[in-house]
Amino acid sequence: VALPGGALLLMGGLGSDFLLNDIWKSIDGGRSWQRIADASPWSPRSWFGLVATTSSVDGSLVMFGGVGANNDLLNDVWCSHDGGISWEQLVKEAPWAPRRGHGVATLPGNAILMMG
Repeated sequence: VALPGGALLLMGGLGSDFLLNDIWKSIDGGRSWQRIADASPWSPRSWFGLVATTSSVDGSLVMFGGVGANNDLLNDVWCSHDGGISWEQLVKEAPWAPRRGHGVATLPGNAILMMG
């Protein structure tokens, strides 16, 4: 995901045979990367939704659901207000059904649209 200042973040996903919850940051368009978290407080996952908003200089991030351990679908919501360094869980179980591979987008005014 791209942050408002142009930095790029890579987080979570599926490794060769395991799920990840690490976070990497690039400030030069992806030519070099720095690990900013070995293990985030959110559980390892893939196929999650993620958006960056313009509500802070470093970028606020909101993460939605995905696939966790044992292929369990998730419907939790996490937020970071410092570009992915620290995280807080906003919702343990959202009212929408657990899901993976959904799309999310930031709309004007930092409203977030989730589809799928």
